[in-house]
Amino acid sequence: MVPLMSLLGTIESSGITSNLIFIWLQTICLNSIMAYPLQILVVGPFCRFVFRHLFASANQGNETKVEREMEQQGFAE
Repeated sequence: MVPLMSLLGTIESSGITSNLIFIWLQTICLNSIMAYPLQILVVGPFCRFVFRHLFASANQGNETKVEREMEQQGFAE
């Protein structure tokens, strides 16, 4: 996603010029420096928290077939 959004931002800001590729590569590097830590440290944990609470409450008390089989075989906690 970073390369495509960087390309769109580069075209929007500087237009299609002869040095588009060099500006685009520089933009990818600068955006990746911010995007990766943000995804690892902020957005990823937040999304996991939200989805865990949304779907855990919907499935609370309802064991799935796989969970029952794992529990019978001694793999579940």
